[in-house]
Amino acid sequence: MNIEELRKNIDAVDDEIIDLIAKRYELVKEVGKIKESSSAAVFVPEREKRIMERLCAKSSFPKEIVSAVFREIISGARLFEHPITISYDKNDIFAIIATLSKFGSCINLKGFHSATEAVEAAENSLNTYAVIRTPSTNTAHPAIDIITINNPSNNNQPLSYAVIGKKI
Repeated sequence: MNIEELRKNIDAVDDEIIDLIAKRYELVKEVGKIKESSSAAVFVPEREKRIMERLCAKSSFPKEIVSAVFREIISGARLFEHPITISYDKNDIFAIIATLSKFGSCINLKGFHSATEAVEAAENSLNTYAVIRTPSTNTAHPAIDIITINNPSNNNQPLSYAVIGKKI
């Protein structure tokens, strides 16, 4: 096979992938209708964790590749249920990195002047979550998930972030 034939085959596989993602999103829309009628949360970290664990275990690809691809697929799927807004302390440059590592790129980001303001926004709105460095502030709502990233400017020391919001 020459390079053009291989590229044609790759294009055909890409078309199949898009069709399967569209099929997945149609199913997600149905789940969204059920969640909306019961006022269930769009972001369910336990479910997303189980999906990632199952797919990483099933795949022979590196975990990082599988996680990155499906993080974006899931992030896009949330748009069919209800867009998610993430509030964060805009003085914390790593908060966006932590947010994208957890939620993917199909989110609304809203920066606040402090972690306290970010948490207050999350506590007062459905489908809004705060991503704040821990321990940063006290809140009536405990963390519903924890994100850990490495700080490249400090010998990759781990930074922990709490996801705070209403858990339904």
